[in-house]
Amino acid sequence: LTLSSTALTVANGLTLTDGDVTVASGHGVTFAATSDASESNTSMASELFDDYEEGTHDCTVTMASGSVTLNSGYNKIKYTKVGRVVTIQGQINVSSVSSPSGLMQISMPFSIDTTNDEGANISGGTVRAYNADVPTGGLYLFGTMVFNTGANLQLEWVKASSATVNHVPKANEYLIISFSYATA
Repeated sequence: LTLSSTALTVANGLTLTDGDVTVASGHGVTFAATSDASESNTSMASELFDDYEEGTHDCTVTMASGSVTLNSGYNKIKYTKVGRVVTIQGQINVSSVSSPSGLMQISMPFSIDTTNDEGANISGGTVRAYNADVPTGGLYLFGTMVFNTGANLQLEWVKASSATVNHVPKANEYLIISFSYATA
């Protein structure tokens, strides 16, 4: 079946018995049966499903000062990107450190949405740390991505007072990460 610029209308459903449906580059599947009242333009871009991707990402770590090297056998996370939503999961292992201090950032496969919309573009989730040093008063480790961090997950310990303190990794530390965030 080949379609030209003429529309195809299927009244009672369409069954594909073999093969795939391939959408040409720059196009997608629209779910715009009715206009979304929050959509600011008439293109209905938010109802167009035009991206799906699965893969792995080699994480790197940056610190405010000092350095952190990840074990090359434990530096990958898996991701699934559906439209604008990226879900990541994986475990990384710190191989060595050299005087790390300040904010720890772990690279992610895609940048977070950069619009500062009163907190709507902030994402985060708990991170399980194994063989890590817990700072005095630290309750749990939390990873955060905010609109000005690009493609980086920041790690901080949350205290009972709701204050946070930077996570300082050490050699042979494992971090298990799983959360979702929105891209632009």
